[in-house]
Amino acid sequence: MLITPPGRLRRAHPDGSAPGSLLRPGRNVWRATRAGRAAVLSDGATYFGALRQAMLNARRTIHVAGWDIDSRMRLVGDLPAGQAPADGLPDTLGAFLSALTDLNPDLTIRLLLWDYSVLYAIERELLPVLSLRWNTPPRVELCLDAETPFGASHHQKVVVVDDKVAFCGGLDLTIRRWDTQRHDPDDPRRVDPAGKPYPPFHDVQAVVDGEAAATLGALFRTRWLRAAGESLTPTETDASHDPWPASTAPDVTDIRTGIARTRPEHRLQTPRREVEALYLDSIATAERHVYLENQFLTCSRIARAMIRRMRQKPGLEVVMVAPKTHHTWLEHRTMLAGRIRFMNLFRRARLTDRVRLLYPHVTGSQSSGAGSEREVMVHAKVMVVDDRLMRVGSSNIANRSMGLDTECDLMFEARDEPQRAAIARMRDRLIGEHLGLSPEDVASRLAQTGSLIAAVDRGGADGHDLLPVKDGRRAVRDFSPASSARPTRAAPSRRARRWPTTSAILTRRRHPAVRGRCCSASRSPSPSRARWRCCGRRRRSRR
Repeated sequence: MLITPPGRLRRAHPDGSAPGSLLRPGRNVWRATRAGRAAVLSDGATYFGALRQAMLNARRTIHVAGWDIDSRMRLVGDLPAGQAPADGLPDTLGAFLSALTDLNPDLTIRLLLWDYSVLYAIERELLPVLSLRWNTPPRVELCLDAETPFGASHHQKVVVVDDKVAFCGGLDLTIRRWDTQRHDPDDPRRVDPAGKPYPPFHDVQAVVDGEAAATLGALFRTRWLRAAGESLTPTETDASHDPWPASTAPDVTDIRTGIARTRPEHRLQTPRREVEALYLDSIATAERHVYLENQFLTCSRIARAMIRRMRQKPGLEVVMVAPKTHHTWLEHRTMLAGRIRFMNLFRRARLTDRVRLLYPHVTGSQSSGAGSEREVMVHAKVMVVDDRLMRVGSSNIANRSMGLDTECDLMFEARDEPQRAAIARMRDRLIGEHLGLSPEDVASRLAQTGSLIAAVDRGGADGHDLLPVKDGRRAVRDFSPASSARPTRAAPSRRARRWPTTSAILTRRRHPAVRGRCCSASRSPSPSRARWRCCGRRRRSRR
């Protein structure tokens, strides 16, 4: 994919994008809009508390699109254990939505849930149709969305309230997502509906209003039309109506906001790869720092784009925060190996001194427990480029998110110094959460060292830290200057020498396992097999 040189981004584009803006509709975003107010909500307790307030303020519509929706999850903020919500309504999602429609006869709630694969059935609510359709009032509508190609999923996580306030990010309304920014390993509130504790969990959601929220409402209506066959009209309410959650202070105001999607080709639907284009274009403008939080790091195109930019900018540093490892059998066999290949690209480019792959680690206080230690599960999808661009969404840095699954990301683009300061403050707040520091402490470290890596390497406080991920290299050469000896390649196995692939024979090419020798020179149980297995180069040399 062609990457627009940063110098050309200052000219106005015929697609309607603003002069000097990275956001280009039709290329790397679906729509370039403005958010009157925007805030970044870190972790489930913050998001669920704000979402509950916004839903309580809803008058006409609440639209929810998710990878997973579980009626048993507790939609509450950072409440003490055993304390009920102050609004007096139920704390579980299904009962709460039902209570909202009972209180407001004009309110309609629509839930758009991916009609998931059986591979995920063990970790989801059994028969969600029964709990979210039959056990709720008629004005709580559920649609199972199966409009995806084989093997794909609907991975967008969007909630829109009255087309005036919208949430977008990595958090689904499901179980095992709630946690506070402290990530206390001994927190008794962090349990699933069966009462089973689960590890600390980190994720990020963004909230916007104004034109950006209305655009996300249009995104939901488009998907609802394809899945349910029902055409919805935009929600109209009084201009004075403001469902913005009172407990959430805006991090930035009047900021240019891009909405990027991934949409696979399916049933005459035009594919969209704006998510991938936005990753590549934003990396191509990086000058000093790229800060990432992501569950999966496996897309080699993104790694090569960062390597290319790091070679162009010798002072550019990359800090990536990810899970320590992948625990499920499927993720361990696929995503962990992909992350090793992802990091090997930086090793081969000899750029590891300017790259860090870290995971959050927390230690419980001696007063609250026995000082237990836990890794924090990172599910966030965040990218901050310098202090100009901040991205929050649903996309992982994985091939699925670039072209197979449906995704939705928000990109905030700073246009003046107050907005740049706001993006830097949001980035420092995320880093400070992992290090047990305030945003001001993180900013002070950056000012003293001039290096994001140096600021992180100085360690954390209050039982929080970012530690190096040690995935291993899987027999990859050591390209460090200390190792000058070139390692020898492992000898090909006897099985590989004896049985070359059929495609290698039919295409008359040398089989890679025989290291350049004619196939007839390898061990063979009979001369006839050796003749059939000859690569062709030997035949031409005999003529």
